[in-house]
Amino acid sequence: NVLIDNYEADDNIAPTGTITHPASGSTVSGTIDIQVNAYDNVQMGFVDFIIDGSAVAQDSIPPYIYTWNTLEEMEDTDHIINVNLSDSAGNETSLYPVTVYVNNIDEPDETPPTIVIYDPAANQTVSGTVSFLTIATDNVGINRVEFYHNYTLEHTATSYPYTYEWNSTAMEDDSEHIWYAKAFDTSGNEAQTQPIAIYVDNEDNIHPTGFILYPYAGQTVSGVVQIQVSASDNTGIAQVEFFIDAILAVTDSQEPFNYDWDTAFSSEDEDHVISVTITDLGGNSINLSPIVVTVNNDDTPENDITPPVIAILTPLSSQTVSDSVLISGVAADNIGVSQVQFFVDYELIATVNDSPYSTLWNTYDLPNDSSYVIQMTAQDIAGNVSTALPVYVIVENNYFGLINNLTIFPNEESITLTWDAPYDASSFKIYRDGEFLAETSDQTYDDIIGGGIQYCYTISVVNNVAIEGPQSGEQCGVPLLPAPGSFSATVDYDYVVLNWSAVEQASGYIISRNDSEIWSGNAVTYTDEDLEYNSNYIYTVNAFDFQNTNGTTSAPLTVTTPEELTAPVLSLTVIGSEAILNWGSVSTAEAYRIYRDDEFYAQITELTDTIYIGIVDYTCFTVSAVNSYEAEAISNEECGTGELNSPSLSMTISGTEATLNWGSVPTAVSYRV
Repeated sequence: NVLIDNYEADDNIAPTGTITHPASGSTVSGTIDIQVNAYDNVQMGFVDFIIDGSAVAQDSIPPYIYTWNTLEEMEDTDHIINVNLSDSAGNETSLYPVTVYVNNIDEPDETPPTIVIYDPAANQTVSGTVSFLTIATDNVGINRVEFYHNYTLEHTATSYPYTYEWNSTAMEDDSEHIWYAKAFDTSGNEAQTQPIAIYVDNEDNIHPTGFILYPYAGQTVSGVVQIQVSASDNTGIAQVEFFIDAILAVTDSQEPFNYDWDTAFSSEDEDHVISVTITDLGGNSINLSPIVVTVNNDDTPENDITPPVIAILTPLSSQTVSDSVLISGVAADNIGVSQVQFFVDYELIATVNDSPYSTLWNTYDLPNDSSYVIQMTAQDIAGNVSTALPVYVIVENNYFGLINNLTIFPNEESITLTWDAPYDASSFKIYRDGEFLAETSDQTYDDIIGGGIQYCYTISVVNNVAIEGPQSGEQCGVPLLPAPGSFSATVDYDYVVLNWSAVEQASGYIISRNDSEIWSGNAVTYTDEDLEYNSNYIYTVNAFDFQNTNGTTSAPLTVTTPEELTAPVLSLTVIGSEAILNWGSVSTAEAYRIYRDDEFYAQITELTDTIYIGIVDYTCFTVSAVNSYEAEAISNEECGTGELNSPSLSMTISGTEATLNWGSVPTAVSYRV
């Protein structure tokens, strides 16, 4: 099947297109190409390029390009590029204008760089070779970074990452040193860090510290007992020596510092002294306070009347706890521990049958500022039971994570929020004007809301156990008003009436003509009378809010004013009692009005008219050209008086009589012979 269609329909579809270069809001310089993509359903005609309201070029051959020399334009100013499309049938489209910023003269760089010393930290104690690490940034570029020691320049770094290695061993020990850094950019601007004080300590004269973790003084032990020692030092532990009854048993040089003591080779039912010596890397040593334990290797249960030795290690009594709390303890027995039980407020929460004796206690669901008693019991193989000293704790699950840099970006009928978050944030709760709005896991949020009203926001952080932190500082903003709708123009002969829809919360409106503001007020209509004939004008309207902040600008509205109506030139010819009027044609006139002695006489479309005026009265005429807008342009005035025509006379003679005859004269009352 085929469809035969030999009728070519009228083309009433306007062309479409886009300005592909330059981008709106971009900064341009030198000579650039304004590039346009244009399409039509039938055939394109041409493309007009308009800059700042003035037509500069027309292109009818794709690709549609105009090479613009920005050096001829005003410097450091926004310029508006308009493009009008016309197809072969005369349909027209005005593309949305593009605003660019012309900058052909480089501005001097007056922005100083920024610099921080992030290692070492202020008041830090250092030794050996110290690495000074900085972060230096600039909007153009970094030239060098200078390092000052005790206010004297010591080193200059000219390349990234701008660091300095300082040998502190040449300095006096236990001395204080002031350091700061200066950054210079390529334009000579400079910035300086805050001075920091650091302390040099290259000689270790601090003794190590420590204590015996296990066993406990006075404890009865049996079998193989692991002697556990906690040791710490400012530089490092070299070795830990374990002594049993003043005899060196073993030397341990690696953490954890432990010694498995086989009590089977020690005398039964006697006290034995455990002592420990800790030595650091600098040769400083300390002797820990010795403890005394009793060895009992009688493993007959029925003879075991010694209860276990137990203690709660964590948490500490009167401690404030939160989240999941590790309850841990130690339990030892001469025969063996069969089980350890943990209680919170006398309620059993865990039974542990083997070491390490610990359990996790979840406090998330407990009220803040509530107190609890933690207890621990241990039972040995023979059934002997011991109860540890109870621990009293307070539950407080407050979370203090706080967001930083809450920033508000007003948009059209919306506000975008962005912020920085602490590392342990799981989600964020957003509050608007004190009321909860939403919860999100992102660090940005778009609040779609009406324009022209101020809204204030705070944000709190929620951690991974759903505990909410304090709210941030309040930030307020006003969403931009939308562009007024139904923007239209009614063109009259010598003025244009603009109308638009009211915008809620608008304090007023601004009308711009060819990108220049011509009116501001709170009405929703405006009549523009300061116009020229046969000219193109581009209008936009925007609303502004109570802070006089302009909302979104409407799409441009292009208006063409009509041609000027000229007055006809009138001529008058009087023949007898009739006036013959003639006048020249006016191209834009649709009709002509005749005025007789300033009174309207008739409206006609011809260029001539004959009017009876009599022979006595002096009569004046004007003619006006009338266009489609009912405007009039009045001609010159012409006046005249009617005259009688001479009768045509004939005579015949018969004898002594003469007979006279003459023709009738219109308007004659009588005849005189």
